[in-house]
Amino acid sequence: MQGLSLCPLTIIRAPHRELVEAAAIGGFDSVGLRLIAPRPGDPVHPLAGDAAAIKDLGRLMADNGITLFDIESCWLLPATEPASIRPALEACAALGGQYVLVAGNDREWSRLASNFATVAALAAEYGLRVGIEPTSFCVLNRLSQAVDLLAQTKAANAGIIIDTLHMVRAGETAASIAALDPGLIAYAQICDGGPAQPVDAAGLMAEARGARLLPGEGVLPLNDMLDALPPDVRIGVEAPTLELTALPVNDAAKRAGDATQRFMQARAAR
Repeated sequence: MQGLSLCPLTIIRAPHRELVEAAAIGGFDSVGLRLIAPRPGDPVHPLAGDAAAIKDLGRLMADNGITLFDIESCWLLPATEPASIRPALEACAALGGQYVLVAGNDREWSRLASNFATVAALAAEYGLRVGIEPTSFCVLNRLSQAVDLLAQTKAANAGIIIDTLHMVRAGETAASIAALDPGLIAYAQICDGGPAQPVDAAGLMAEARGARLLPGEGVLPLNDMLDALPPDVRIGVEAPTLELTALPVNDAAKRAGDATQRFMQARAAR
């Protein structure tokens, strides 16, 4: 299953070492790590700032043939202090990671844009790129907003993350994705979803954080959305499902990997 990353939210309870080992068992070639709490109090497994733990995790990743793709999740909130993520950026760079995931949840646009530009500049110091993820339950939830943010901040190391669930729930379509300049697309996160549209931000968050479906097991137009992306786009599997919470970590990763592989094989055979 080349080119697929296991996103940390899929099995958010797994500490970094367990997630790396599970990713290998699930047939993934890379992982994402949550090193930044999206909101105060959200779970984060310790790593940033611990040189010994970073070195140990790097050895484990090499032993399992797993690379680091991205780190999460830098939410731009009114109280955000961009400099506070520097230890996470250092850890990401030390482990060979490529991207920092950013979401915008600040209604003051000028502050949001300023903080995004600062995060991008900090990431560039470590040779990292940043991806802004339009998130259905956040202030920045549409592709047009992400395009405007990139145009305003002019960060050379920035792009847009396409999350299939957030796209559909925010009202985007394959056509609106295809209308993007391909050069603006950073990477994609895929999952599936049911037919019911949550009615408010709390419902959207609850679905996104724990009630998604695995690729090919719901009703989202995944093939159409993936067709709208550049053919070589990097894909992460972000699919925290109710089913996976009841499985041991390794079994959950294997279930997610097998389902994604079946979906991708069926897609290739169309």
